[in-house]
Amino acid sequence: MLSEAYAFVMVTRIESYTETETGRRGKRIEFVNITRRRSTESSFPETKIVQELITQLKLSGFPLIQNMKSPKLVLYLFPEEEEALGLDFQVNHIYKISFKEHSLIFEDVTDEYSGII
Repeated sequence: MLSEAYAFVMVTRIESYTETETGRRGKRIEFVNITRRRSTESSFPETKIVQELITQLKLSGFPLIQNMKSPKLVLYLFPEEEEALGLDFQVNHIYKISFKEHSLIFEDVTDEYSGII
């Protein structure tokens, strides 16, 4: 019996590329692994304000040093392949990738999980 595993990833870079053999154009989409943030509850309102500011800067694409990570996954997709996935990948969006029975399932969870980075 196969179990389901999953990972949360964020798109950090989208570039265009041209396949050398055929000359077809596509996208190179780079994902980095992200993990849930440990609860850092504080009784000080200033701490909460600073944490929210950092989260907003990250979501806005501001390059913070601690965000520099090696890619977890890089996809090279032609337009029809991206369309078949049913997603329009966006930089700084968070996706849940489920690994189940020889499949990769992408789910955009940016709205629900923006606080985990």
